[in-house]
Amino acid sequence: MLRQRRCSACCSPPTHEVSHQRPFLCPFRRETAGSHEAISGLTVHDLARVYEDLIHRRRPDPTPVGSYLDFAREERAYNSVLRAQDEQLRHWRDFISRGARFLPTFPLDLGVRPDHSCAPVNSTHDLLSGHLTQRAETACRASGGTLLTGLLAAMATAVRDEGGPDTYRALMPLNRRGPDRYRRSIGWFVNAVPIEIPAPRRAPLDVLVAGARQGYEAARRQAAVHSVRAQQLLGRADDTATDDHPAVLFSYLDFRTAPGAEHPSTHAARVHLWYPASDGSFFWFHRTHGGLHLNTLHADTSRARRTVNSLVEGLTRTLRAFAGVPG
Repeated sequence: MLRQRRCSACCSPPTHEVSHQRPFLCPFRRETAGSHEAISGLTVHDLARVYEDLIHRRRPDPTPVGSYLDFAREERAYNSVLRAQDEQLRHWRDFISRGARFLPTFPLDLGVRPDHSCAPVNSTHDLLSGHLTQRAETACRASGGTLLTGLLAAMATAVRDEGGPDTYRALMPLNRRGPDRYRRSIGWFVNAVPIEIPAPRRAPLDVLVAGARQGYEAARRQAAVHSVRAQQLLGRADDTATDDHPAVLFSYLDFRTAPGAEHPSTHAARVHLWYPASDGSFFWFHRTHGGLHLNTLHADTSRARRTVNSLVEGLTRTLRAFAGVPG
């Protein structure tokens, strides 16, 4: 149990304790550590595998893993020479020009006064069963995308239907580990990139997915430019989107692909998320063997609860429609 801090300006009195739902528990399989920008897997799977090899008198895999320190040096060297006018920052510059500030704000009313933040509340929502998640993924792939781009399209559509803009703007954490050198390394191989997803009205699924795929690919091309360096070069001194005033964030993780995911104990995976204060709303989507789930974290106001709950209901309807379920 964790007692939530609240600001007197806009939050309800601290009359209750909030229990974090769905703590991530996977004994001796993996640990997942989270921050305000992303969740990065920190695994002890290799340790368990070596232990099993030893007790079965097998020779452990001697393949060396890449050093996170090497990755960090390469990342710092690349970013240290960047300048605000460089072509590598064009995507960031365009993103800022369309939003008038470095970090995007949540486009729906959360009942938070300007330049204030509140203690957050964390909730878990079950969006689709495993069967319906597979059906939604199949439909998205038939439209030229993936489940991820389908989720982006669904999120943009749901925000628009709740009175938001026709383009969904957020930060999205990306995994920069890669398939080879750092695949088994432990470290923070994550960067947050700006993403814009159009949601044209009355558009069919293939058009929505195509727009989401284009927005996602544009964001991925920006992955080498670290968000901290981009803010150093392009952020304004009066920009209030600091750690105490976080931006809207969209994150997706597929726990089925994590090391050790084939073990039956991982089928009961849980997620625990927390942030000290917020004036926006974060959305962490995660897929498990049981289906598609969503963790939300937003300012703890009565307006924010109504807004986010309504948004999640619309999002669920949209995803069910993608899966071919009649409305």
